[in-house]
Amino acid sequence: MRPAHFGMFIALVAAGCDNSKPVAKMPPDPAVHAAAEEERATVIDVVTGKSRYRARSAAREYVVSTVPGARIRGLSADYIDANTFVVAVDLAEPSRSIVVVLARQFFGDDGTRYWKASPIDRMTSVIYGQIWDRERAADEGVPAGIDLGEH
Repeated sequence: MRPAHFGMFIALVAAGCDNSKPVAKMPPDPAVHAAAEEERATVIDVVTGKSRYRARSAAREYVVSTVPGARIRGLSADYIDANTFVVAVDLAEPSRSIVVVLARQFFGDDGTRYWKASPIDRMTSVIYGQIWDRERAADEGVPAGIDLGEH
């Protein structure tokens, strides 16, 4: 085969071997985009510690807005998952007590993120308690439901 024909032969073979089908582009769904952004942002925030900081800030804002005269001594945030913390708020005033709230990260359809704290209701407490028990049991290598005690 002559060099000129060989080049044409290669071009025809390459064009004929394209088994790909035309791909129809789907318009992006805003909810899918928001969910993808949520995953990406959540991973970054957990690694950098921003999630804990934002959960503590949301808890502080909640207590100051709902407890008249609140003066906060300290906060303790327990990680549940990347979007959820249980935050204990130690009050110096109006009376020495501890307020426990659930701080959650929310994502709007437009991708905006914000944290909000709320009291822990009974059902939420039961659900997260079961999740926490299973995770602790898995970490300790014992079946869920067995009291591991404090270490």
